Amino acid sequence: MTTDQEAAQAFRRLRPYLAPVMDEWELIALDGGFEAGEPYFALSYAVASIPSYQVDVPRDVLVQAFSCLNEDDRQEYADILKDATA
Repeated sequence: MTTDQEAAQAFRRLRPYLAPVMDEWELIALDGGFEAGEPYFALSYAVASIPSYQVDVPRDVLVQAFSCLNEDDRQEYADILKDATA
């Protein structure tokens, strides 16, 4: 299981790729879990948002994010990592 610190670090690396494509309310929702002290929730929401916004995220950022997800979430979002480019 990942620590809150690891999830927070992964979220901080991933968020800048989503910020330009999300509107203000979506960013408030994205940041809400993080600010409430739930970095895992924020990270999983951010990962789940990648296909919806068709965001290009560097593979190393995705690998870090995926390493923090629990097994069920990793399986659910596996296509995101599989389709990632270098």
